Formats: sequence, C-alpha cells, structure tokens
Amino acid sequence: MTALPAREKRPLEPTQNGTSSLRRIGMLDLLDQDPRPTFVIDTSPGSPKSGNGCHLEYWNSAMAATDPGGLLQLLSRDGGAFSANEEGYAPFTKFRSWSLTHDTSDKPFLYHGFNWMKIHVAGRWNVISGLLATTCTGSEGSGMTSLTRKTSKSKVPNFDWTDELPPRRLSRHAAWARSIDWASTPLGPMSSWSSQLRSIANLVMQDPRPAVVFYGPDLIMIYNEAEIELLGGFHPCMGVSARVALASVWAEYFEPIIQTNLAGETVEKTNTAIHMVRSGFMEETYFSLKFIPILDAEGITVGHYEPLVETVCCNSRTFSACFGRLFIQWRI
Repeated sequence: MTALPAREKRPLEPTQNGTSSLRRIGMLDLLDQDPRPTFVIDTSPGSPKSGNGCHLEYWNSAMAATDPGGLLQLLSRDGGAFSANEEGYAPFTKFRSWSLTHDTSDKPFLYHGFNWMKIHVAGRWNVISGLLATTCTGSEGSGMTSLTRKTSKSKVPNFDWTDELPPRRLSRHAAWARSIDWASTPLGPMSSWSSQLRSIANLVMQDPRPAVVFYGPDLIMIYNEAEIELLGGFHPCMGVSARVALASVWAEYFEPIIQTNLAGETVEKTNTAIHMVRSGFMEETYFSLKFIPILDAEGITVGHYEPLVETVCCNSRTFSACFGRLFIQWRI
C-alpha cells in the first residue's frame, strides 16, 4: 500500500491571519485596554511641535495614571524652555532622543523605573510602552535589559521607608510620607523610584539635623520631621515642587544656589537672613546651610541635599522678632 505524501505546511500570510471583523479594530482600541503605560509620538517632519519638543499624538489611561517623572509634560515641553530651565538633569535628554529615532532594533530603554520598548508604525509614529522594572541591575539610560533586583527578604532588618513592605519600626513622620500620593507627583509612585532616589529619601529621614531634598527637574521636596519647625507655614509641602511651595522666598534666596549646584559646586552659607511667616507673623530668621549637589552615575546634578541649622544672630531686629513671638505665645 503506497503511503500518501505528507501535506506541505505553509505559513499563513499576514493577509490571511484574522477575520474581517477583527481587522476592523483599530490600534487605539488595543492601546486603550493595554495595562502598560503607553504613548504615541508623531515623528514626521511636518508634525506640529514647538522647538525641540515632541508631538504627542496619544497616551492611554495607564500612562495618564502613572506618568513617571512627569514624562508627558517633559516630552511635550518646548525644547528651548527645557534647556534653559532644566539644564544638567539627566537622563531625560537621552530618553527623548531615543524616543524620536525610528530604529526599532534599539534595546529597551530604562527610565524612571520603567523598561520602555518602541515600535515604529507606518513610517511615522513611535508607539512606546513601559514595563515596571521591579528589579534593576543596570543604570538608567543604559539600555540594559537585565532587570533582576532581588525582592526576597533576608534576615537583615529593613529600615527602608520607601520599600513596598514598610519596615516594622516606622516613625509617624515616615508613615505620613508614605501616605503622600507620589503617583500624582513628577517622581511617580514609590515603586518606580530609582535606587538612588530611595537612598537619598532614606538619608534625609535618618539625618538628625533638619534636612530637605529637592529632587529632579521639578525640585520635588522630601524632608524629615526636624525640618517641619523651620518650614513653619510652608509645611506641609512634601511631594510639592520647591519653586511652588517656597515661591515667596525661592527666587531671592534659593534659585541662585540651585544654579551653582547644577554646575557641580557645593554652596555653604552662615547666618543667612531669611524672612518667613511663622506663628502668624513675619519673622527674620537666620540659618547656616549647605546645598550639596546630588550626582548621578555620569556626574550630572539630579537633585540637591540641604541640611541646615537655625542660628541666633545677635542684633536688635532678631531680638525684636524673638520677643514678639514669645509675647504672642504668652498672650495665647
């Protein structure tokens, strides 16, 4: 009996794969349901955009809810304004360049705790989706895809207030800091924070001196409990941009220091007079402070660490302010 020849298997052509009703589903129908943060950039030369900003065509609800590091605002911002106001911050400039190229053979890009992947569609649009990098052995902006940070707990006590599982011993102030809706800030949810940001956030909490961190291009504030008394009426401002929270004193006292830090230099000042409202009246206060630049792996300033001490300067104005404060407290 002669065996029948085996039927040759041929792969389906793309046009044969999928029903007509399935093919009527558009790309946005799919992306709207995608749980990954996803956005689309129009890379065509004629796309409407200003300066070196990117033309964002679309972002899904997952991207709007997550928006790590205020990425949507940074991508759409005018390039000239970005360079002028946020010079020295990294690695967003690298991420923006990567997001605009048409080369889909690029390795995924690690940025703000997410591993971003890119697909170039119809010679015009870049569809970029991110996966949360729960573990990371590579540096941000390196394009490395080895994401294996161990999440298993060892027998060593955990004191990291930013950890997914809070430590057993957690101060009331740190517990309050954990309750901040970080996902709505440019830093993004704590689960997306880089190892460097976590380390700095823990350092400021462990510092016995009043201390505050201004992190990222938006100078988001993280401060310890000792800092609250010095902030006075500015508290609470955890998770808020320092330029917004400290607007009344920022331009005069702090902005010049920030520019020096961006150049990689530490600033130290002694008995600096700062006028602020505390206990319901304007007070002339004096501080000895340091502004220390926080550098990334490439030596670029990504934040500012400020430990400070309130000092007493013996002059009549300070005496009047202190006496007035004590008198008001006595009357109350």
